[in-house]
Amino acid sequence: MLSWLAGAPQLVLPIASSGDSVIIPELSFFERLAGVARTLVFLPLATLGAVFGLLCLAFARQRPVGDAVALCAKCAAIVAVGMLLWLVPSDIRFLKQMINVIGVPAVVGALAIPVFKLAPRDALLTTAFSLMGMLLLVLASAIVVWAVGA
Repeated sequence: MLSWLAGAPQLVLPIASSGDSVIIPELSFFERLAGVARTLVFLPLATLGAVFGLLCLAFARQRPVGDAVALCAKCAAIVAVGMLLWLVPSDIRFLKQMINVIGVPAVVGALAIPVFKLAPRDALLTTAFSLMGMLLLVLASAIVVWAVGA
């Protein structure tokens, strides 16, 4: 969130201009606040998705979940570290978008291996369940927005 408030240029998708040059637009004050708001919304939702993935894995493997508070805290920490990939600079718009979209789940899945002591196959399954949980949250929010008529 501090990076959004500071207006870090790595958070903005580059714009191609004439020739080989790339323009990285300056963030306005309201764009910075919108980025902070997006981060404040995305972090808990992604944490819920990661918790959902681990709960699905525990259900599929018939294992106990353990301490729920510690599970949520570890998932929040892993997601926060994964979101640091948003700060990776890239002058290629497609590459930057792929880092933002695919990089976070990849890092979360990779960090689940040492943090939760999972096998790589279980970490991949957990990541898939987490993405499915995020998709369900997005679909539920779209239904709510549609029902309200906004």
